[in-house]
Parts: sequence; structure tokens; C-alpha cells
Amino acid sequence: MTKNYLENYGELVVRTTIRLCAIACIFLGLQYGLTMDYTVPNLAMLAISVSLVALFLYFNAAKKFSEKHARIVLAVFSIAWLYSALIGTIISLFLIIPVLVLLSLYPQKKFRWEIFICLLVGYIVILAYNLLGYSDVLDTATAIGVGFFYLTIGYALNEITGIINKLSLDIDQNEKQIVESKSQMETQLQEIENVQQETTKYINEIIPSLKETVDATQEITKSIDEHTQSVESSSEKGSQSIDYVSKVNKSSEILESKLKDVSQAKQGGEKGLNSLSRTATKSVKVKDNMLNVAKLTDEKATKITEVLNSIKSIAAQTQILSLNASIEAARAGEHGKGFSVVADEVGKLAEQTSKYVVDIEAITEELNSSTTEVNKAAKALNAIVNGQGKLIKEVIADFQNIDNSVQESLSEMNIVGEDLTAVKENIEHLNSQLESMSAVSQQIAASSQQSLSSLQEQFTSMEKIQTKVNELGKNSS
Repeated sequence: MTKNYLENYGELVVRTTIRLCAIACIFLGLQYGLTMDYTVPNLAMLAISVSLVALFLYFNAAKKFSEKHARIVLAVFSIAWLYSALIGTIISLFLIIPVLVLLSLYPQKKFRWEIFICLLVGYIVILAYNLLGYSDVLDTATAIGVGFFYLTIGYALNEITGIINKLSLDIDQNEKQIVESKSQMETQLQEIENVQQETTKYINEIIPSLKETVDATQEITKSIDEHTQSVESSSEKGSQSIDYVSKVNKSSEILESKLKDVSQAKQGGEKGLNSLSRTATKSVKVKDNMLNVAKLTDEKATKITEVLNSIKSIAAQTQILSLNASIEAARAGEHGKGFSVVADEVGKLAEQTSKYVVDIEAITEELNSSTTEVNKAAKALNAIVNGQGKLIKEVIADFQNIDNSVQESLSEMNIVGEDLTAVKENIEHLNSQLESMSAVSQQIAASSQQSLSSLQEQFTSMEKIQTKVNELGKNSS
């Protein structure tokens, strides 16, 4: 919307400038034409000048007019001017001024054939006035001064139009960068939330398995205690002891299976944490990009403010020039009425330019406000990412403790399995090896108790992990 507004304003400035310059050219031509002496050299110079103006308009309409052509036209007019000075005529003076004005507008490429038609009609009127003997003597110095005044105004307005178009492009680019950064931030936050949900799911699956493992271990410990008492009380319960050993062996297999499940669940949790860590790293990059974009936007806003100050200065100078033109027109009396109207139009354009500068300053303030919001969001994201990084490190450490405990439990279960095998073999010789079997049973009971303690520690660690993951989810939201 801002870009279209500025483009429409620039188009209005160009069209108005061309019309003002066309009026000035025709008026100057009429003034000098009324005082011209129609000799053969003067008529030849007139024909050459009109032909050059026509060629300029033709090539420009066909988009074939270049800087090289402009230099050639100016060179020819310079030669004509010098020649006219040598023969004592001023015909080239009033023709070179409109051509200089037209050439100053060349970068806009907005010429129309109506300018050429207006000039042609003006020359016909001049010729008619001279042939009928109505020529009048005008103030040559005043006409030349006013002509160069319009040349200056045309150039200044073209410069203002170019600056406004550049400002429009910079503002659109900054708006696009802010929108892209916001979209990237929302995507990263969504990824963090997804990883947190996956981690919570893994932990919820691990906790029931740990509970079952603890229950199974308690049953194993109870069975081993009963088995030890049975061995110490009587060797007559040897066959019963074999059954108990089988149960213990089966329970050990169940416990080993549960521990493997815990290990696999731990690996899944580690994958989720690694994914969460990578996402946090991406969030840091997005945060850095946002800070860079905010810094760049702030620099652009500063440059825009500097350019706006330059435009204000140009507008003020334009108003001064308009005031001076009005004064000069008043001094010229009846002949300066046309300049007074044009000077008023230029003053209005300068005033409109000042108003548009105020509008652009308001847009710049909004851009600065958006930049401040982006900085706040980036700082908030930075705090969240830092907090997540700390929690992730703690969770990884807890998972490592779980892994160590699981490995120790598996090692102890292997020892228990070997001991149970020995118990089964020794029960067949219960009568002769009762004391040895009792010692082995005590060792089994101690190992089972140690395994139970390790599993209880694992269960406590998993509860801590679940609490920290929930905290992580709250921080992300």
C-alpha cells in the first residue's frame, strides 16, 4: 500500500513538472519571437533549432534516445549560440532554454508529442505577429532568468521523485524481512513443542516398565529369602528348593527382559533429547538472525530519517525559490502574470512534498516500533533457549545415570543367573553340600537386594526426568 501511494505521488510530480516546463518553454518562445528580426540567418537558425527539438522528441518516444544523443544535441545548440553571437542575433537564446529543460527531464522518459505541438503552435503565432507588425520589445534578461529558474525546479522535483521511490523500496524490503523472521521463529517453537511431547511420551512408557520391574524384583527377593530359610531348616525340602530355583530363574529372566526394555526406552529418550538439542541450536541461529535483521532495520530507519531531512531541506528551498519567482513576477508587472501562476503551483507542490514527508516519518516510526518488538521477542527466545539448554543437559545426565544403573543391574543379573545354576546343581547333592548351598543362597539374597535398590534409584531418577521435561514444556509454551 505504501509503495503504490509513493509511486502515484511520484507520477503526479513528473506529469506536473512536464506541463509546467512546457508552459515556460512556450511563453519564452513567444516573448523572444515577438522581438526577432526575420533575416535569412535567423530563419535558418530557427529551422535548425526546431528540427533538433523534433528529432529529440521522436527518438525519445521510440526509446532510442541515449546520453550520446543528448550530448550531440547540446553541442549543436552550443555552436548555434556562438554563431548567433558572431552575427549579432539572440535567436538561439530563446530556443536553447526549452531544449535544456526538456533534456533535464530525459531520465524520466515521460515526454509526449503535445510538447512538440505546443512549441510548433507557438512559433506559428510568433511568425504571424511579426508579419503583421505587432512585435513588441520585452525584457530579455528577465525572460532568460525565469527560464533557468524553471530548469532548476524541474531538476529538483526529479531528484525528490527518485528519493521517494528508493524510500518505498527500502520500506517494503524491511517489512518482508520482519515477516520472514517471525515465521521462522513460530516454526522453531512448534518443533520444540513437538520434541517435548515425544520425550514425555517416552518417559510415560518407561515409568510403568520400571514399576513392573521393581515389583518383580521384590517377588524375587521374597522368593530367595524363603528359599534360604528352607535350605537352612532342612535338607528334606531339596525337591522344593529345585522348584524355587526354577521360579527364581524365571523371575530373573523376566527381570532381565524388563531391564532391556528400560535400556531401549532410555535410547528412545536420548534420541528425543538429541532432537530437542538440535532444535535448540536452530533456535539460537534464528534468534541471531532476528537480532541481525533488527539491527539492519534500525540502520535503515536511521538512513531513512537522514533522507527525509534532506527532502525537507529541498522542499524548503523549493518554497523559497517559488517565493522569489512570485516577487520577480510582481516586478515584471503585466508580463509576469504567467510566472506568478506557475510559481504558486510550484509552492503548492513543495507544500504537498512536506506533507508526504510527514506521512513517511510516521511510517518510519511504525517501523522502529516493529523493530523494538522484534528485539524483545528475540531476547525472550534467547532466555527460553538458554533455559532449555540447561534442562537438556540435566536430563542427559539423568539418562546417563539410568544407563549406568541398567548396565550394573544386567551384570548383577548375570551373576544371579550363574549362582542359580550352581544352586540347582548343588540341590541334587543337598545333604552333602548344605552349608555351601546356604552361603550361596545368602549371596543371592544380597545380590537381589542390591538389584532392588538399583531399580528403586532408577525409578526415582525417571520421576525426576518426567518433572524436568514437564518444566521444559511449560517454558516452551
